[in-house]
Formats: sequence, C-alpha cells, structure tokens
Amino acid sequence: MIKLKEILDEIILDDLIKRPDMILISEEVSSFQELADPDFSYKYNEIKPNVWRFNDRFGNTLEVQFLPNVKEFESYYIMQNTKGKEVKIFDYDTNKDYLDPTSFQGGSDEHRSDTICKILLDEVLPEYLLNEKPSIVKLHPLNDYRYKIFMKCAEVCKERHPNIEIKPLGRDIYLINK
Repeated sequence: MIKLKEILDEIILDDLIKRPDMILISEEVSSFQELADPDFSYKYNEIKPNVWRFNDRFGNTLEVQFLPNVKEFESYYIMQNTKGKEVKIFDYDTNKDYLDPTSFQGGSDEHRSDTICKILLDEVLPEYLLNEKPSIVKLHPLNDYRYKIFMKCAEVCKERHPNIEIKPLGRDIYLINK
C-alpha cells in the first residue's frame, strides 16, 4: 500500500520540476508529514493507569498520558538525564543541555502522531468523553508543531464521533461532548 505522504511527495516533485514557484507550498507540506492516521500506529502498552508507552522508529521512547482529574491529554519523550535518571521531556530543545545526548535520536517519523491519535481515539475518548455528558477532554500541545498534530487528532476524533465539538482556546484544544 502506498502512503499518502509518498503520493504527495511525488506530486510535489513533479510540480517543482514544472513550476519552481511551488517551492513554498512544498516546504509547508513537508513540514507537516505526520498526518495523525491511527491506522498506521505503533504498538503501545499501558504501563500504568492512563499512561501509554511506545517506541518510534529511532528507538526513542514516548509516553502519552491522560490526567483524569483535570481531563488533560499530553505527550512527551522519556529520556536519560546526565546522571542516568529517566525523565519526562516535553520540549527537547529547552532541556538538551542536561540530557544524555545518546538517549535521543532525532528525525521525522509520521507514525508518532499516528500512535498518539490512536491512543486518544481508542483509550481516552471511550472512557472519559463519550460515555458521559457533558464532558471535556483538553489536548495540551506545547509548541506550534504539536498544535498542528493535536488539531489533526481532534479532527480525526470529530470524523469518527460527529457529536464531538472542537474548541481551540489559546494554545489548548478542547474536545467537548455536550
């Protein structure tokens, strides 16, 4: 099966050859390769209640956590600090000076957001949003890139469950079941 990204890359490449003014559009599409498709997710495990863990293709460990008391959904990397202790890293760039550089391998991996979206759809929503009214789940992205991913996840949730309302508020995205 051909991935949507591969098809888009081929179309963009053809257009770049024919029309050099398409470079800006190409850069925008390439910067958002993670399409939040839960059908292409990694295997994950619930390591404790409401905390799911998986590894990306580079071997980085990621966790997705849902905090039921505040109904907040978040994701982060699990890395080693310079003392060898496992820590949660929400933003690598602001923490890299105190991290063991061998505990993280960078690179693009579209299946990270696929997995985050699947966990939201299959684990969090049925338990904490769909079975009670009114109910709210807050998606808490920490940067613009994650905002795009979480918004795409919210849109996938709305496609699967049309009764859900998406409400962006500042940096957060709320999924509401009225």
